[in-house]
Amino acid sequence: MSADYYIERLERDSDISSIWEEWERLDAEITPRVPFRSPLWNALWWKHFRRTEFLTGDEFFLHVVRNQQKKLIAVVPWIIASRPALSGLGLRVLTYFGADANLTTVRGPICREEDEVAVHAALVDYLRSRAAAWDIIEWNGIRTAEALSLVETSGRWSPKPANPMYYFAVPSTWDRLKQSLSANARKRHRRAFEILEERQHKYSFRVIDDPEQIPQALERLFHLHSLRAKAEGMMAHPNKFKSHIHREFIADFCGKSAERGNVRIFELEIGGQIVANRLAFKMADTLCFYYTGYDPAWREFSVGTVLMVEAMKWVIDNRFGCVNLSTGMDNAKLQWRPRMIEFQGGTQATDGVRRFWTVPAYNALQWAKRKRKATFGAN
Repeated sequence: MSADYYIERLERDSDISSIWEEWERLDAEITPRVPFRSPLWNALWWKHFRRTEFLTGDEFFLHVVRNQQKKLIAVVPWIIASRPALSGLGLRVLTYFGADANLTTVRGPICREEDEVAVHAALVDYLRSRAAAWDIIEWNGIRTAEALSLVETSGRWSPKPANPMYYFAVPSTWDRLKQSLSANARKRHRRAFEILEERQHKYSFRVIDDPEQIPQALERLFHLHSLRAKAEGMMAHPNKFKSHIHREFIADFCGKSAERGNVRIFELEIGGQIVANRLAFKMADTLCFYYTGYDPAWREFSVGTVLMVEAMKWVIDNRFGCVNLSTGMDNAKLQWRPRMIEFQGGTQATDGVRRFWTVPAYNALQWAKRKRKATFGAN
């Protein structure tokens, strides 16, 4: 099967421009849509997150998969991360772009689902013949059981927890969407609006899409997202934008995407104050919801619920075909009774004497990451 495809490496990050248009066409054919597969997201990710320090060095290792007619079948945004960055001496991890604090929520080969098995077969053959170049392979974003089985049986496999993503087709009216929800969900929505009315809090809902207004709206999102992360007595939510690198990356991506009309920031205002907001990306007829923020001082008024109900009504009025609720299982997503895709992944260690120290070193690094996240992630 892999003989029908051939793999090419792009030598420099500047070479991304040579495949930009066909990469965009490929991205547009993959459903459900997400911004993380786009050439813009990946090019900017490398620009902002590439590490070149002594202790951490990243080598650009992006590949493309083509068929015999030279049609682009897949983009494989790999990097080789070395820890420390000493030639041949450090731990070498082959991984995908998007190794961040869950800003890139979907990672892996960028290909159509129907090509996934053939693409992974080609990648397994390719990696097997070059195994001396790395110690650990991190696989992500595998959708089909056949592709997962193919990768699992190709080497020493340690599975990762599945990464679920939720989406649904948008009905033609709000009443139809509302009637598809459970009685409890409809009750929660109704009660959120009743509380505001009982307390005589009038609200206004708005959608920011003007490129000139996006930067200030993003700052308001970062602020409310931070307030929610710091809130006590509530379920912990880490501040995804705590790092200036994360904020600069998102601002860069949103700025360039807004110029193409692909950014929406939903805001709920009460008494002249923004109390809740949410970032979303327009991908053709799909709206992809991203991270949110709200003022914990307004928690008893369920302002996040009010914002999402108004956003869903806006989605329907603007005739979107699909809503992507993003990854991660929680009741806020499940209340819309969405469909689910599970992205599977795992790690493999290459054979050889190096694995007797590289595997323990890798496991120690992963433990340190989990410990750091548990200690500092919610702040």
